[in-house]
Amino acid sequence: MVSISSSSPEVPHLHQICSICGLTKPIEEFYPRPTPEHRYLRHRQCKDCQKAKARRRNAANPEPARQRALEYWRNLDEAARDKRRAYKQLWYAKRAHAAGRTYQPRLNSRKKPVVTVAEREL
Repeated sequence: MVSISSSSPEVPHLHQICSICGLTKPIEEFYPRPTPEHRYLRHRQCKDCQKAKARRRNAANPEPARQRALEYWRNLDEAARDKRRAYKQLWYAKRAHAAGRTYQPRLNSRKKPVVTVAEREL
């Protein structure tokens, strides 16, 4: 693999070379990495390579990822949880309606169903 800088004439405008796979990809295929000095800076690895690296890391040691997810949900405030639950129930109701079925939300001992009768008849 030949190392080519992103300002090289071989790299088209608004494209970047991934430091892992070595492919030239559009700039949108790289996650943003803004800093105060450089607002439009991008990561050197493409999104696909970063996702694959995260999958390998989580498969090798899944406990830290599980702990991060658990901590995220613990720190989420009650209003945000209710909003996510309501959106999820509405999404399921729309999918069921599109498939020609009726949607009955599961009754949870902690929460009342959020989907109203009008929303079920979408």
